[in-house]
This record gives sequence, C-alpha cells and structure tokens, in this order.
Amino acid sequence: MSTVRPVVRQVSVAAPPARAFALFTERIAEWWPMASGHSVFGDGATVAFESSGLVERHGDQVSVWAEVTVWEPPNALELDWHPGRTAENATPCA
Repeated sequence: MSTVRPVVRQVSVAAPPARAFALFTERIAEWWPMASGHSVFGDGATVAFESSGLVERHGDQVSVWAEVTVWEPPNALELDWHPGRTAENATPCA
C-alpha cells in the first residue's frame, strides 16, 4: 500500500453538475493542453476516456494515462493516474 496521499482537486464552474461532468469527460480533447507539454506523445496526439481508462493516442501509439476507479456521473470521477508510466506506478486521485 502506498504512503502517498491521494490528490484531490475541486473546481467550481457555473454549470449544473451533469453538464459540467459531461463537458469534462466527453470533450476532454477540446480543453486538455496537449501542445503545452501535458502529453506523452506531444502535439498532434488526442486524449479521450475509453472504456475504463483515460487514453492518449498518436497514430499507432497508445498510452493509457489512468484507470477509472469510480465513474458515478455527475457526482464522482476517480482515477489511478500514471501518464507515460505503467499502472503499477499510479497516483490515486479523486
């Protein structure tokens, strides 16, 4: 068991919870700053929630950034976060 405390991040937005959750998850590729260093593969890559993970793709390359551990729209989303690393090196966050 890890001794690292989970990362918890909260942001308040002027939208009903269902709309905010949908925009965050369904349109993540539109707002995630891929070109400014927040990507495994760099500019030209895409990111999306797929099945039970958050996945970056660039051509034939695939990097799973996180496993979804809780998916309770619109109230909760929790991830084991590990962009560019294996799932064994994940940082739990809620």
